[in-house]
Amino acid sequence: MSRRCPKLLPCFALLVLSTGGAVVADSPASATSSETESTTADLIQGLEHPDFDRREAANRQLQLKGPDVIPDLLAAMAVQSPEAATRSLHVLESFLLSEDKQVYELADDGLSELSVGDQNKVVLAATEILSRHRYLREKRAVAAIQELGGSIQFDVPDDGFSGRAGFFPDPEAQQTGPVELVPHMIALGGDWKGGVDGLKYLRWLGHRKELALYVTRESKVPFEDAQAVASSVPNLEVHKRGPFLGLSAPSQVGHCIVEHVTLDGPADKGGVQAGDVITQLAGEPIGDFQSLIEKLQERSMGEKVPLTLYRRGQQEEITLNVTLGKWELEELSPRAKQVMQDRETDKRHLEYPATQPGPLFER
Repeated sequence: MSRRCPKLLPCFALLVLSTGGAVVADSPASATSSETESTTADLIQGLEHPDFDRREAANRQLQLKGPDVIPDLLAAMAVQSPEAATRSLHVLESFLLSEDKQVYELADDGLSELSVGDQNKVVLAATEILSRHRYLREKRAVAAIQELGGSIQFDVPDDGFSGRAGFFPDPEAQQTGPVELVPHMIALGGDWKGGVDGLKYLRWLGHRKELALYVTRESKVPFEDAQAVASSVPNLEVHKRGPFLGLSAPSQVGHCIVEHVTLDGPADKGGVQAGDVITQLAGEPIGDFQSLIEKLQERSMGEKVPLTLYRRGQQEEITLNVTLGKWELEELSPRAKQVMQDRETDKRHLEYPATQPGPLFER
């Protein structure tokens, strides 16, 4: 008489099978010749077999076959029984946890496809898998975006204590504990070589509450394509930008009052200081920070432009020549720098845990 695993009966409560963790890292030599010779179609059908041991064997052998089985698994999901679909999802999750970039990207793409499908239980299960490994996916997204030439700035959560106040027994400890750093701002400039396809990594950051993407003409990414990706990423705001000037100003005030100047950026090298009030760019009037942003979009990287401004203590306007550059965000936002200074901690190497759980922490 066949046995059914009681943990699989709730279908998508996910995903503890008696096979335990992923076996994709194991040597294929551990499988028998009959196991490795089975076709993918036979193995997928085996997930429905009446005998429990046969179902377990099929599950294991699909993992051993590697990511080539992913398209067939996705196709079969529409007609599989709840238990078989759960087993198929378990196989996909094992590939997601692989250390091979090609393997885990194929698995992530497949699970992302299932998470927006029309099978409610499969959608919920795939979404749960992606959410469960969100910090691992974030680590991979950060690495991929930087490898493709994107620039990333990290910030701290709004709560100021890394969202982990419960770990600190008293207020003094809250001022000396680890600082959580999260991806906050991403800029695609002339160094971007990921094209439109590389924007998929933004979806891996979809759990973040606040995320901004700056797209420049030099990135060769159509602004409309970036907006299309943003429509599927909660809390992602997409902004069109010109070449890099390297300063920020409040958007609410009626004047362009410089609030922060990026160290060694074009504005800093040109002599701009915090507190300066910018009135003209290349002879054109600047009313507020947004108008400066719009005027910069008409300019090109490497172009030298005169910047006219008022400076405290000066009786007349002064004009500085600034050479516009490529986008290179500071690694830490001004707020993150301040929090780090307040904690009296030193910035050290940033790394994620190997798997789960936990976000990026300063150590």
